[in-house]
Amino acid sequence: MNYFALKAYFTEFSQQKYVFYLVCLLYVICTSIVVIIEPFLSLPCDDEHESGLEFENVLFRYSICDYRRHPELLFLSRAECERGRHLLSAVFFGSLIGYERRSSDRPAGIRTMALVSLGSALFTVNSTFGFLEGPMSWDSSRVSASIPSGVGFLGAGLIVKSSEKDPITGESHHLVQGITTAAATWLSAAVGIACGGGLYFAASFATALNLLLLRFGPRFVEGATSTDPSSGASRMGGTDEWTNLVGKDVEAGQIAQSYGGAEAFQKLKTHEEEQITRSTSTRMSKNMSFRNRPSLM
Repeated sequence: MNYFALKAYFTEFSQQKYVFYLVCLLYVICTSIVVIIEPFLSLPCDDEHESGLEFENVLFRYSICDYRRHPELLFLSRAECERGRHLLSAVFFGSLIGYERRSSDRPAGIRTMALVSLGSALFTVNSTFGFLEGPMSWDSSRVSASIPSGVGFLGAGLIVKSSEKDPITGESHHLVQGITTAAATWLSAAVGIACGGGLYFAASFATALNLLLLRFGPRFVEGATSTDPSSGASRMGGTDEWTNLVGKDVEAGQIAQSYGGAEAFQKLKTHEEEQITRSTSTRMSKNMSFRNRPSLM
């Protein structure tokens, strides 16, 4: 992975972040390859357990071989590889749905749909494998079943919907912020349940997928063709295009009426000043310490 190409994804890039995300990427790639090829491998198993029945119950899938770790699978078991395939397939199909929404200029794009699909798959894996039958007489999954709905209210408070008026065209554009953060919050609840249920591989694999999706996943920018979050070109053309067109006319002393004349040029200058002020205030807010920020509670 190119060291300099990663700087576009960070506001403050460092060597530690490079190593951290490189390890996450290698972990996801190696684990994904293992869980995909596992069904095609013939692994040894010395299980001599016999049910004593003439016909085996195909619905009963428990076998000691499924929980034995193999060096060929990076010391994962067959059951863990199966859960890994569940998570990978959820990310894949969720990304397909997100791609369709992103192509339609909708706020919920690839990252959001993939995170929601991954969280749903992890909740299902937790309910199925995290609380196996034992000597206890109470339902251990009843408490974890109420966590998704409770965290859903917390995530709803992170979503902010607003509108912004284009200073050049005068059109109003609706903005939705925090929807991906809400999905990541919901997914973190599933990771916590997985750790509580002892599904450490599923929790670590889902966390690595979450980190890569949040950092390197395509970001939605309404009306822009680039995935760069800093690109904010409108459907009528970007700011650079307007600057070049108006600038040429100013130098020639002839501002075309099709561009809006002097009024459009004044709107453009006002828009650029607002962008500079907004970027400056954003950098100042990032440099604020946590104790100086207003509390949301």
